[in-house]
Formats: sequence, C-alpha cells, structure tokens
Amino acid sequence: MKKTLSIAALIIAIIACLPLVSGLIAKNRFEALTAELQAKKPNIQIQSQYHLGWLSSTAKLTWGTSAPEAQWPAIQHEVIIHHGPIAFFHDAQGKTQFFFGIAVLDVRLPELTKNTLFTIDFQKKIFSALIRIPFNLHYAIDVNGALQATVNLASKPLLSLNLDQLQLTCDFTHDFSRVKGQFLVQNFNVNADSKGYLNIPSIQVQINNHREQGVYLGNETITIPGIDLSIPPMLQFKLQDFNSAFAGLRNNNDVSYQMTLGINNATYDNQSYGPLGFNFQINNLNFKVLAEIEEKVRVYAKQRAAQPENTEELQNALSEDLKKLLPGLVQNNTEIALKQLDLSVPNGSLHSQGSIRFVQLPTSVSSISALMQDIELSYHLELSKSLAQSVIIDLIDSNIGIANNNIDPTAILGQLAKLGLLRENSDFYNVDINIKKGAPYVNQQPFNPSILQQLQTMAAPQEVLTPPPAGAIPPAAVAAPQAAVAAPVGK
Repeated sequence: MKKTLSIAALIIAIIACLPLVSGLIAKNRFEALTAELQAKKPNIQIQSQYHLGWLSSTAKLTWGTSAPEAQWPAIQHEVIIHHGPIAFFHDAQGKTQFFFGIAVLDVRLPELTKNTLFTIDFQKKIFSALIRIPFNLHYAIDVNGALQATVNLASKPLLSLNLDQLQLTCDFTHDFSRVKGQFLVQNFNVNADSKGYLNIPSIQVQINNHREQGVYLGNETITIPGIDLSIPPMLQFKLQDFNSAFAGLRNNNDVSYQMTLGINNATYDNQSYGPLGFNFQINNLNFKVLAEIEEKVRVYAKQRAAQPENTEELQNALSEDLKKLLPGLVQNNTEIALKQLDLSVPNGSLHSQGSIRFVQLPTSVSSISALMQDIELSYHLELSKSLAQSVIIDLIDSNIGIANNNIDPTAILGQLAKLGLLRENSDFYNVDINIKKGAPYVNQQPFNPSILQQLQTMAAPQEVLTPPPAGAIPPAAVAAPQAAVAAPVGK
C-alpha cells in the first residue's frame, strides 16, 4: 500500500512539475528569440524581462528607448505564457480552449510609453494574438484585431486610423522552412484631412510553402480589390482588382516556378493604365544544382555578416562558384517563358510573349555565341502604332538630350519596316525574333548584322528622312552595305 502511494505521489509530482518544465523551455526559447532579434537589429535597443511562474509566466519586450532625446517612443509588447503540457487559454471569441504542447503565448497589443512629441489616442482597440508551441516546435499563430485611433504629433492631430478587421492564421516551423496560413484585412483607412488619405477595402493573402534543401517550393496568392491613395498635390493613385500568384513545384530532379500578375485598372496622375496581364514561367531547372547554389549563397551571407571586412574577397569567391554551377542548372528541357504580357497605357497598348528553350546542355554561360548554339528562342512583340511612335520619340530625345519637334516618328518606323525590323498591320507594328541552330531571324528573315550600322542614323532624323544625293557618297561605300544585305547570315 505504501509503495502504491509512493508511486502515485511520484506521478502526481511529475505531472505537477511538467508546467514548470514547459515554462523553462519557453523561457529559453524567448531569450534565444530576443538575442536573435538584437543581432539582426543592432541599431535598435531591445530589452526583455521574463518572470517565470508555475502555470503561467509574463514576458515583456521593449523596442527602442524612452530617453528624452529619442526621436520616437519605445514600443513594449507584453506576453502571457500559459505553460503546457496542457495549456488553457481564451480564443478570439472568448471561449476557453486547451492545447497539448509546450506553451501558449498570449501577446498583448503594443503600448506606447510616455512621449511629449508623439501619442496615439485609441477610440477602439481590439487585439488578440495566440502563439501555440507544440512539442515538435511547429508553431501556430492566430491574430485578431480591430482599431480606431487618432495619432497626435506635438499635441496636434496628425491623422486618424481605422481597421475593421485583421485576421492572421498561420502554422510555421521555428526556422520558417515551412509556412502555411492566411491573412485578411477588412476596411483599412488612414485619413489626414486635407493632407491626404489611404483606403483599402480588403487584402487577402494565402501562403502554403516550404523549403527543401533551401529551395523554395509551394505557392502564394495576393488579392486586393482596390487601393485609393491621395497625397495632394503630389500623388493621386487608384488601383482596381489586383491579384498575383507565385508557385514553385518539384518533380523528382526538376523544379519549376510560375508568377502571374493581373490588374484591371490603375489611375496615376489622372492617367489610366491597364488592364495588365502577366504570366512568367521557368520550367525544369536542375533541383540538385539549384540546392547547391542556395547553399553557396547562404554560406556567403553568413560569412559576410561575420567578416564584413572581407566582403570583396567573399563576393569574388561566390562569383567563381556560381560560374561553375550555373551551366549545370539548365537541362535539355529547361525553358524560360514569357507566356503573356498584355498592357494598356494612356498612349497605346502592347502584347508580348516568348520563350527560350535549351536543346542541349550549355558548356558556358559567359559566351553569347556559344549560348546561341544551345538554345531555341521565339519572341513576339505587338505594339500599337501610337505607342510605337511615342517610344521612338522618347528614345531619340534621350539620345539627343533635348526634345526634337522636327522628328517624324512615322517616317522612322517606315524606315524600320523597310529594313525588315517591323511588320506593319492596320493599327499595330509586329516584331518576331527567332534563334535556331545559332542563327538569328527577324520576321522570318535571317538577321543581317550590317543593319545595325544603318540603325545608327536613326539618331539623326534628317539623314533618315532626307538621304543625301547618290553622287555625294563614294560608290564603294554604297556597294559595301548592298553586298552585306545580299549575303544574309545563316544561308
């Protein structure tokens, strides 16, 4: 009987001590995090206090200083740590929940310390942040918030803030090698009366990514229905229907990436832009080589932080390593593709698409002529005539250094068409560029390098639009370019 009681007492003692053990582990993690933050932000003074308790502890983290000479007031976080292995806490709805793990961190809204220059008056302040630390150290965080506040500078109202809802739900590892979650903001407004305003109806972000041997994989999406920003008289900006997505996918020893971007309309300085459609892909890179490149870059970053005086030497070493590794990054089926680029701007529109595909492994990435033998390139550009004329004027103005009102962009575009560099349709100019077996083609014709010499005259419009009499040019000078055109490259 005594033995049974002794064992029971021992079990009870162990169970009773478990929250304290979890509290010690949480304390070590908190102190390690503080030290890491201070190392990353050496210019910002970071102070921490930790009061260890049996079932719960209190920690305070202060950013900055409250000294009179400080430009901005210090910001202080208060954290309540509920110890495991069974931690009880209140969720965003105020309901009591329990959790198996090391601890649950209840983070309170940062408070501003006293400062005669800068103050915030809260009319509404709702904030709850819970960070759950399970035994496997895969963290989980839930944040909910809403606020209404007035920011005062030197006792005078500076601006007002409103946020109807902020919600963050996220699971992640301590080194952020795996992150999964979503972020939502509803009705965020900043108003400075006549000095300007910012209105964002909502922001939605979804993340599900991880790293394998340092290589990013997974996907992220961002959706913003609109942004309305005004800072008179300098800036007036509106955005409608912004969305973007980024994805990385591994298939055995291949890794591919895709980025898409879309905007319905944007208004800047009373000019309308959009819609915009963008789709860019890199397909079938060598995963093992990419992981090795990532490791080289990580090692370089650590060494540079530890030895800033040797930055140039470290950069040279990294450059040499990358020169050796980069050729192995591509494979026989590696492709870099601009699947879509559609854009409307005030003075016209453009459409573009193209791809570079490696038909054999490159022996070098430093020689353009060698790379041309290894790739197949296809590129198409379609410009509206109004945009093409604007581009020509801007190019020549920047080349001459002054605005030249005597330039006839239509005549210059006509010259480019005669040289075979443009194809003219009813409302557009088109360009098709291809590289096959090392030979370049423009608009299905072999590209003649001598055309580049003739393009130089485009910087002097009078020479293009009003050629000198034939007698003023020596016959040999006329015969040379004609001979060059008669012998196209690749034939």
